[in-house]
Amino acid sequence: MKALLGKMLIYVLPGFVVLGAFIGGHAAVGPRADHLQPFRDRSAELAPEAEVTAPDAAVAVAAVAVGAPAATAATAATALGAAAAPAAEGTPDAEPDPAADAAARIQRDEQGNIIPPDYRYFSFASPFAGNAREGSAMYSIELSVNVFMPPMFADVVILRLQENEMKLRGAVMDVLGDVAAEDLRDVPARADLVARIRDAMNALLVSEGYEPDIREVVITSFVIT
Repeated sequence: MKALLGKMLIYVLPGFVVLGAFIGGHAAVGPRADHLQPFRDRSAELAPEAEVTAPDAAVAVAAVAVGAPAATAATAATALGAAAAPAAEGTPDAEPDPAADAAARIQRDEQGNIIPPDYRYFSFASPFAGNAREGSAMYSIELSVNVFMPPMFADVVILRLQENEMKLRGAVMDVLGDVAAEDLRDVPARADLVARIRDAMNALLVSEGYEPDIREVVITSFVIT
């Protein structure tokens, strides 16, 4: 009998010990906590954020880039949105402000100093030739135009004139189609002629959606035969 009990203790008791340990440990371990649940509850309580439009986002980013406070960025974004909103039906458009246009074309250096305006010149690649209005005289005229503004803006205008050279030639020929030989020989008449050519080219630029930036037209050479 003692031998039988000894065998039972050796073979059965360890199994009961392991089973008891398993049951006790399982009871002690509670369900796994959901650590993200508080954040989900908090998100549900928050109101949905207002949609940020592209202009607002651009202004906010620009404001942050220069160190502006968040309140300033929001104010700028609101102002931009108001400026970009279409005018109410029946409301007359605001008159252009020459002072504001001039301020927008101020160029500054790295120290913040204003860079003074300068002359930039554009010359037509080939002369203008044709018959004078009266008689059998023929003329050949070479023209240049100049702009007077800060260098960065002036260079852009010169590139624009180069891109539209053929259209500008057409505007010049419309004026020269009525030119007389005396318009070239007489100094006051020649001054009036170049003024009309300038106005015609500026009118063309306006019709193309640009500013009338040509300041002066210069006859660099002319021949009458």
